[in-house]
Amino acid sequence: MARDPVNGEHVPSRGLVYVAWGKAFVQEAAQSAKSAKAAGGYACAIVTDDTDGLDDVFDYKIKCDLRKDYSDKILMRYSPFDESIFLDTDTVVVFDLEPLFDLFRRFDVFFQAATGGVHYSIGDVPILSFPEISAGVIGFRKNSEVSRFFELWQKSYDQIQLENGSGAWDQRSLRYAAWASEVRLTFIQHEWQCYSFAANILLTNVKIFHGRGRSMDSMMSLANKHLDYRRVLADTGFLPLHLTTTRQYARFTLGLARMTIKRGIRKSLHYLGVWRLPSNAREM
Repeated sequence: MARDPVNGEHVPSRGLVYVAWGKAFVQEAAQSAKSAKAAGGYACAIVTDDTDGLDDVFDYKIKCDLRKDYSDKILMRYSPFDESIFLDTDTVVVFDLEPLFDLFRRFDVFFQAATGGVHYSIGDVPILSFPEISAGVIGFRKNSEVSRFFELWQKSYDQIQLENGSGAWDQRSLRYAAWASEVRLTFIQHEWQCYSFAANILLTNVKIFHGRGRSMDSMMSLANKHLDYRRVLADTGFLPLHLTTTRQYARFTLGLARMTIKRGIRKSLHYLGVWRLPSNAREM
């Protein structure tokens, strides 16, 4: 059993942790936590700068000063649990997470590999073979090696920001920390974080969805319709990748064409001032 860092009470040994600030993101985190509780009844903690009036879905509310930038994710280290899974606020859990917690029987930290990240160098990291890491789903357990890992992550983030100015340096600095630390790490499959805003190559059923808006609704309805090796793209459809038939190729291509035309028309109307695209900006 872990101890609550605020009042010293015993807390469950495992749970989920979120880092959020601002009304919109905190509410989004609450919705994600509700999906996790529905899927497996997990205890949930949130690290935030204002703990007043938080949703009761959060069992533990940890107040911290936040920078209100991407480095705030590193504050997941204040999770009260011995074994924690950090989730971005715009996630939906639809499956029991026990297989992820099972990884702690052998590993200290787990991640999902991200795409890209070959356009820069950082320390002595072998960029072409050690992948950039997604900061959307991260598992970690408490020990001295993991504490050092978080210290390296913060130090790397601060150095990159000093050299390059403000930006989304969470994954770049995370990559360095994972390489330079002594943690026992492993990577998880893409079914544990299926993006609504990108094409996904999947094999089994999706367990965690990541994204917002209409594309998220589309991905959640599409992703698990075909449970075999497949490519899934929101607003388009899925393409089986094992013994694919001409008809399946044609159907996916038609869906892709429809999506491309629809988006092209929307962008044209937006630039002409006839119709405005929805804004991603949200009140904080």
